[in-house]
Amino acid sequence: MVEEKNSEVPEKKKRLPAVIREEKAENKAYWDVPVPPEMEKQLEMDLFQELNERYEEDDEVNDLRKQKEQSARFVRTVGLATGLIFLFLVLLGSTYGLRLPPLDFLTRSQELAQDTEIQALQQAVVHVEALGRRGTGFNISSDGLIVTNHHVIADARVIYVNFSRGGQVYRVQEQKSFPEIDLALLKIEGANLPALPVDERAQVHVGEQLLIIGNPLGFSKVVKEGEYVGLTRLRNWNEPVWMIESTIYQGSSGSPVLNEAGEVVAVIFATLRQESDDDSIIGLAVPVNYLQQTLRP
Repeated sequence: MVEEKNSEVPEKKKRLPAVIREEKAENKAYWDVPVPPEMEKQLEMDLFQELNERYEEDDEVNDLRKQKEQSARFVRTVGLATGLIFLFLVLLGSTYGLRLPPLDFLTRSQELAQDTEIQALQQAVVHVEALGRRGTGFNISSDGLIVTNHHVIADARVIYVNFSRGGQVYRVQEQKSFPEIDLALLKIEGANLPALPVDERAQVHVGEQLLIIGNPLGFSKVVKEGEYVGLTRLRNWNEPVWMIESTIYQGSSGSPVLNEAGEVVAVIFATLRQESDDDSIIGLAVPVNYLQQTLRP
């Protein structure tokens, strides 16, 4: 028997036109297309890097926007504060005739303080605080005896003294006031403290150059030059007081006035503004020998 061969020829798979094949390939999802492992890793890295770059750009834009907003807010705040302060000073000046003091005396103080002898004098000048009031004082004894003005410590039960900002603070143990000459003595507990010598004669002549060391306007141990211009009498005072032309401002009460030998000859307690073109300031000082006379039995 002879086997008959199948005469049917299998149909060839119909091939789609090339255009249709391309369209179907485009519509096919990319993840259905097999990708070699090394290429897949590369794709993941590229995608990760691209996303990072986008987020970094967004972060940079947001940070820049925030910085601009903060900067604009800061400028507005500073401008508003400056304007308010300026307006306040203008109103205060127009109401009370206030004039802001020039601060060039600080430069001169630094120049004078280059002298080592003046530096030694500064060490004995102190800050006095009582009832929220701040003034100047100076030590005249190594164990702590401070001279200041009566009006600086008036009615205060607790008084503090310090020789330097941030240094040791001393609480006054005893006090004695002499309101008739606006002076006071404060006793603190100390040892080997810097002290100023006192000239009990307190003799000066018109035109004599003097030094004043104090704490004006919140500054510390400012050295100022002054010139003795004469005596004046005040209401309710039995004795005349000195007039000294110098740059003396608030906070100078209790400042020592020193002669060329570095000895205390007077104590600043007030100012007298002169009505003149240069608007000079005259400091009023109590001769230190008034205190010596008061202490004598």
